[in-house]
Amino acid sequence: MTRIAERVLADERGLARAAGEQLVREVDRCVRRKRPCYLAMSGGANAERLYRHLAAHYRRDILWHLCTVFVLDDEIGPMDSGTAGLLQRTLFHEASGTAPTLHQAPPNAGGTEATAAAYERLIRAVVPAGPAGIPAFDVIVLGLDDHCCPTLYSRAGSASSDDERLVVSCPDTGNPSEPGRLGFALRLINSAECVIILASGAHQAAAYARVRKDFAVSRALAATPAGRIRPTGQAMWFIDQTLSRATVDIAGAPGPS
Repeated sequence: MTRIAERVLADERGLARAAGEQLVREVDRCVRRKRPCYLAMSGGANAERLYRHLAAHYRRDILWHLCTVFVLDDEIGPMDSGTAGLLQRTLFHEASGTAPTLHQAPPNAGGTEATAAAYERLIRAVVPAGPAGIPAFDVIVLGLDDHCCPTLYSRAGSASSDDERLVVSCPDTGNPSEPGRLGFALRLINSAECVIILASGAHQAAAYARVRKDFAVSRALAATPAGRIRPTGQAMWFIDQTLSRATVDIAGAPGPS
């Protein structure tokens, strides 16, 4: 059964520090088991703060060369763009020979649907399957926005429900000039051992108030995509006090028990 935990930190810097400590513990857990660690990492402002914190304080402590990292949610493009570029600029820019294996969707696979299918094949080939036969990441890092899961921003509704796909394409961003985007389906997210979700600021209060209400119900009854994030181990929400206060002001929504 999934354990849902919420940690409220004083500010965004504290959020990055606490989430970083958790990520380091999860990687160490894999290393102690003498096996590689498989991570999926998203973009966003909070994620960037997390990656910069890890680079500044844990560069020598994380055995990145034993890790395989997949870009979770990104625009389709070259390796130096989007979330992959963010990771290379912040977290791995000085890793050199100790850098992890970094994967992102192939940029020229023949359209968003074909690219999503190709990325799914890569994930299935690299990441060991869990009990349900679905690739099971050790750690997934998300944000409460369009970096949480594609169901939050797909106007086309192509990822509006769990189907057999593990990677989904969301080409309809409302701007024809923007490249298509890919993201993990909920069933792939929920096969992970630990999911770390980052959220901060009063501007996310309305969304988080809805998610918080879902903490008290089963996954099947959850009304929001983020509320249906129930990995095999634990879902850990790291939020700041500004968001926590604003959420209570909106709905008085209780946190996890």
